[in-house]
This record gives sequence, C-alpha cells and structure tokens, in this order.
Amino acid sequence: MQSENDFEKLLRSANNSVKEFFKQSPERMEAFHNLLGITGYKAVLSEKHRELIAIALAVVKQCSYCIAFHVEKAINAGVSKQELLDALWVAVIMGGGPALMYSGEALKAFEELSKKKKESSNS
Repeated sequence: MQSENDFEKLLRSANNSVKEFFKQSPERMEAFHNLLGITGYKAVLSEKHRELIAIALAVVKQCSYCIAFHVEKAINAGVSKQELLDALWVAVIMGGGPALMYSGEALKAFEELSKKKKESSNS
C-alpha cells in the first residue's frame, strides 16, 4: 500500500512522464485529446459515474497512476466515499483478489486526496 502523500507524488510523476511523452508525439497527443473530448461530449453518464467506472477499471488493471488520477477527478466531480466503495466492490467482483488489493489503494488515495482538497479549500 502507498504511504501518506504518495498519491500526490504519483500524480505529479505521471503528469511529468506523460508531458514528455506527448512532446515527442504532438499529432498523436492532439488525436488523444480529441478522443477524450468526444467521449465526454454529450455523454449520457455523469462525470461522477464515468470516473467511478474509470477507477474500477484502473483497479482491475492494477494501475496505481490511473487510480490516483481518476480518484482525484472523482473527488472533484463530487463522488462520495460510499459511491467509491460501491464501485470498488464491483471491481473486486470482476477482478478477484488482485482487485481487492488495489481497491485498498484506491480508498487510501481517496482519503489522502480528499484531505488535501479540504485543506486547500480552507486556506
């Protein structure tokens, strides 16, 4: 499991890595951004529900970077802890024991990043 503040470090590291990767392939990056825009445009599911699906998929795929990224987006979209727990149990049902281990990581990310958001909104 990740220790305190590790999820903020994961987010920073992922963003830095991806920026450099995208610098090397600007045309593909533009196409990727277009795909992201199209999939969110006039979506039937709310942003909250799309992020919960993304978290469940990140857990099943065992991607700590994806977990941190989508948990932060989910918090910003107003996902509650209970909604996250429901999505994580779906991931466990579909992904078994490994998903159970990464679900704990997603819950820790939620706790850490929610605390960070509260502290920044209070200052």
